[in-house]
Amino acid sequence: MATPNAGCVSGEGAMAEHLVAAAERARDPLFVSQCNWQALRQRMPLPWPTPADIPPSPKAGYRSHYVYLGCDDLDEPAQWCTLEPFDLALRLIDFSPLRPQLAQLLGWTSARGQVPFDPVSVFLLVGWQVTNGWNRSQALRHLRQPRYADYAQRFGFHDRVYPSEGGMRYFLTTLGRNSQAHGEIITITETMPMTMPRIVSNERAVLAVNDSIVSSVRSRALMPPPPRRRSTGRLGCEACGPRAQPRQPRA
Repeated sequence: MATPNAGCVSGEGAMAEHLVAAAERARDPLFVSQCNWQALRQRMPLPWPTPADIPPSPKAGYRSHYVYLGCDDLDEPAQWCTLEPFDLALRLIDFSPLRPQLAQLLGWTSARGQVPFDPVSVFLLVGWQVTNGWNRSQALRHLRQPRYADYAQRFGFHDRVYPSEGGMRYFLTTLGRNSQAHGEIITITETMPMTMPRIVSNERAVLAVNDSIVSSVRSRALMPPPPRRRSTGRLGCEACGPRAQPRQPRA
C-alpha cells in the first residue's frame, strides 16, 4: 500500500512543486524510515511538547472538554487528500498537554469563579478561525452549523454550548498580555494565513509545530483602539459632504 502524503495541493504549478518536494523526501532514507505513516502510526498520538515544571490547571471542570479522538480515518490513503493541514494536526497531535500551560497564561490560580471553557477547546477554535481567515463571528457561526459538527466534537464542545465573541476576545487579550509580560509577544494580524504543523525528520520523529500557531493564540498583540474624535457640532463626518447638517442650538 502506498504511503499517503500529508495533504494535496491544487493547481498545476502547485502540484508540480508538491511532486518535486515529495520526490526529494522519498530520496531521504532517514525521513522515509522515521516519518512514513506506518512508522508514525505506532507513535500516535504525538503529544504537544510543554515544560515539565508547569503545575496542572486548578480548575475542577469546564464547559467544554477536549480529548484526543484518534486518527483511524488516516489508515485509508484516499482520506489524506480530503483533509487540510489543520485537519491532519487534529488527528496527529494530542493537545491535552497544552492545558496547564494555557491555564497558567490565563492567570488561573484557584478553582473559584465561573466555570470556564476548556482553554484547549478555545485554542483550537482560534487556530481554526485564523487558518480559514475568518473573523470571530464567522468562526462561531460556522461552528454552530451541522456541516462542521465534527470540528466542534474534536475541539471538545458539546450540547451546542459555545463561547461568545467576547469570550474569545478575552482569551486572546489575556494570553497576549501575560505573554507580553514575559517578553514573548509576537504581532500578527487577525486574518494572517497560518502554516500548520508539518512532520520533520529527527531522532524521535516528533511533530514540529510552526511558530505561527502558537503566536496566533498565546502571543497575540492587541492594538489599542483609536482615540475618539472631538465633536465638531456637525452630524456625520467630512465624508458625508452636503448631507452633514449643523447641529441645532438648544433653546
